[in-house]
Amino acid sequence: ILDKEEFRIKVSRIDNLVAQKKYKEAVEVVESIDWRRVKNVHNLCVVGEIYAANKRYEESKEIFLLAYHRAPIGKNILYRLIEVSLKMQDIEEAEEFYEEYLEVAPNDNTQYILKYKISKAKQVSLDEQIRILEEYKEREFTERWSYELAKLYYQKGDMKKCLEMCNDIILWFSEGRYVLKAMDLKNRMGQLTGKEREQYEKQFIPNLTTVDQMTQSGEARETGSDAENKYELLPSQQSCPEKYFLLPEEQKLLPVPAPERFYVPFQKNDP
Repeated sequence: ILDKEEFRIKVSRIDNLVAQKKYKEAVEVVESIDWRRVKNVHNLCVVGEIYAANKRYEESKEIFLLAYHRAPIGKNILYRLIEVSLKMQDIEEAEEFYEEYLEVAPNDNTQYILKYKISKAKQVSLDEQIRILEEYKEREFTERWSYELAKLYYQKGDMKKCLEMCNDIILWFSEGRYVLKAMDLKNRMGQLTGKEREQYEKQFIPNLTTVDQMTQSGEARETGSDAENKYELLPSQQSCPEKYFLLPEEQKLLPVPAPERFYVPFQKNDP
């Protein structure tokens, strides 16, 4: 059993490692502590995130459950429990946590994001996924989920709605990762304006990186939470690196649905 000073030193060490994104080293320190004795909800949530960053979802879930029992009105912890359950491909449990989330926060717009994630995991129809995100968009317009909706329109082959959504993202947010992703979608449809193309080529193309780097970056982002979740993010998750590219897994989600004259199809050697 650690005394208070030893515990404080270890927690400080964990915080420093997390700030440096050294999650593998952090988990080694984490495992030297009996977290069942810890009552601090914030510390427990940080530990849950560290386990998730190491793709140890079972341990992550156990820690988040401990945190939830310490703070039973914590909708943010329920959010993470749903995400971790989906990572474990336990859709039934994710749905149970989702029902609890609705009881705790019935008017929270984030419920639509959770519903979408669960529906996507269940592989429901594109129309149903689109309906959920359209409902969310009516209540809250965010670049991350508006871009997700644009991708769904593209998948379905609804180029008109995809183009309208991309234009809205560019108009309202002007710059940033998802603005450039929206421009990339427009570019593949052959619909970039002159000014947009200038911005796209200036910011997108110079930031292209190797496939290995893209894969590593994608894996790192998979463990984080989106800013729109309104969850208290780890220090290392509070800013998203401006890497302007579509990841390989995103390219696979964007099949070619329109006539040849209307789009630029994805190629195997595309960034």
